[in-house]
Amino acid sequence: MPTHPPTNKVVQRTWLVWAWSFGINTALVLVLSVQDYYLGRSEGSHPNFWRILLPGLVSFWIYAALTPPVLWLCWNYPIQRKRFFSRLSLHFAASLLFTIIHVTLRILIYPRIGAKVIGLTPAVWKMMFLYFAFDNIVNTYAMIAFLGHMMLSYHELRARELRSAQLEGKLAKAQLSMLKMQLQPHFLFNTLHTIATLVDDEPRLARQMIARLGDFLSLQPAAPLGPEPQPESPLELTLAVALLKGEKFDLVVQKTTELGVTSIQPVVTERADVRVRDNQDAIKRVTRWQRIALEAAKQSGRARVPDFLSPIDLPSLLENPFAQAEETESLDRLCLMFSEHDGEPLSQTLAGQSAPPARVMALVGAEGGWTDNEIEQTRAAGWSVVTLSGRTMRAETAAIAVVALLQNLLGDLD
Repeated sequence: MPTHPPTNKVVQRTWLVWAWSFGINTALVLVLSVQDYYLGRSEGSHPNFWRILLPGLVSFWIYAALTPPVLWLCWNYPIQRKRFFSRLSLHFAASLLFTIIHVTLRILIYPRIGAKVIGLTPAVWKMMFLYFAFDNIVNTYAMIAFLGHMMLSYHELRARELRSAQLEGKLAKAQLSMLKMQLQPHFLFNTLHTIATLVDDEPRLARQMIARLGDFLSLQPAAPLGPEPQPESPLELTLAVALLKGEKFDLVVQKTTELGVTSIQPVVTERADVRVRDNQDAIKRVTRWQRIALEAAKQSGRARVPDFLSPIDLPSLLENPFAQAEETESLDRLCLMFSEHDGEPLSQTLAGQSAPPARVMALVGAEGGWTDNEIEQTRAAGWSVVTLSGRTMRAETAAIAVVALLQNLLGDLD
């Protein structure tokens, strides 16, 4: 059975495969033609550059046209350990066809561009086939096939990483259920169903999940996992914080969870230290932060674990800051941007509210702070810009301090 080809953007858009193929081959022939031209000049001859370039373009453009079909063959019929000899024979036959097409097209096209070529006779065709066979089969086809197998291996590796990250996320959700000490039948059914789907495709992951599930079931529901859970803060506090390098964001997650934050929204800003590459990278990061938050919730005796939202950019956050929150009166909401300049004191901002807000979104920037454009965009979106007087703090310190201040003024941190 054919395997699934890579699903990255280049492969999904067939025209990009052809564009890359023709672009790379054109660049190669230009470099080689210039090299041959100056080599001829250095030997005292006067070569015609176009007579050098055109035959090379024909040869390499034929390679370019044949590259996508070869890649398709490698992605759908790769050389594998279980079918090594049959797949190797298939690719050897394909390499012979590759050589036949290349030699035939060169013989047909060369006379039309003024290149010298002997008439197309069986003897000439056989001579050129034997002459180019090694170059086409060993050098060109094998190189393209190697590239195709490398792309396929990379795709399978990323797919395994994604499945592993998704499994870790499911395990984290299972831990949350145990933290609430409410192991419901539907939870057990869903977990076993997930294991069943992994048995054939990912037996190693399935065994890991079974082992982890056994650990969960061995816990005594009556025994607390940490200090007795206390009532949660009346303040629904979402911390929107710019992505930070290394352990800095981990520290923010840990300490703000202990301080009672309700949810955490990673934000991509102009001066953010970290960029999210793709959806798989986002899933891996969120899964890691969920584990850290879970441990912090256990340690601090909280009755719930903060929700983690997928990383978004600042304009998307400003457009709908409470997109995933339950519907409440807009008067109960307060959106605050904490900036090192151009803001008013927090006490002044809170004094201007007709009633204490029930839900607060606190936005904290990266190590480099906010740009003037970001501050203006945020203010134009109706947010209040706040500057904490006193001293300059690191981004991770500012995020923790903001949560502590808001919990003290509006929550349950006395």
